[in-house]
Amino acid sequence: MRDRRFGKTERRLSILSLGTMRFADAAAAQSVIAAALANGINHVETAPAYGSSERYIGQALRNLGLTEGADRERLTVPGKLTPALKAAEVWFNGTDYRCNRNKRL
Repeated sequence: MRDRRFGKTERRLSILSLGTMRFADAAAAQSVIAAALANGINHVETAPAYGSSERYIGQALRNLGLTEGADRERLTVPGKLTPALKAAEVWFNGTDYRCNRNKRL
């Protein structure tokens, strides 16, 4: 898999990313994420609009041993913001909540 440098950082991201909108459960997330990693994909996208997928991704990463340390550095998991949120306060509070919640997954 080809990769590119992410901005001005030293981080390298695969040119393809894995979208995670329709995972049925944590087992499905785990098998798909493991296959993506095996094929050189190291960028897994998620968003609050994806429903339970964020929780399933967290469980899958835990099961794959990718929640901390050097192994965790193998994978980048960005979250998207929901543009439908109109009030800036709600938007920022929601983003802070999701970031803190995802740290615990």
